[in-house]
Amino acid sequence: MNRLHFPTLLAVGVMMVLGAGSTLRAQITSLAQVKGANPETDLKLAITKDDLRFVAVNGIAAGMVPGTDQNGLDRPLIEAHGKRAIRGTSDYQDARLNELAWAYARTYNRLLLYYLRTKPQ
Repeated sequence: MNRLHFPTLLAVGVMMVLGAGSTLRAQITSLAQVKGANPETDLKLAITKDDLRFVAVNGIAAGMVPGTDQNGLDRPLIEAHGKRAIRGTSDYQDARLNELAWAYARTYNRLLLYYLRTKPQ
């Protein structure tokens, strides 16, 4: 997708969900729920609930926040909004599911960063 159009599409999608009172499914909370999860849909639901936490995964270190510069530029936003880890992620679990969890969290967090940086104050 062209980078210039992505922010517009996200903003329109978020506004549609906020205005529609949609009944979206619950966010993933464990590794077992990662397969088939949709980070864009889950972020829209989180925004309607005012849950602006980042999604973290565990691996070599606990609480890594994929898709962010968590020790640099993005650190203030992560500290301000918090993070929630996907339970069951670690170096010792199913490698394919961990890859899916990492990809999910990376996409979710990038969308969340965009939302936080562009939402009206």
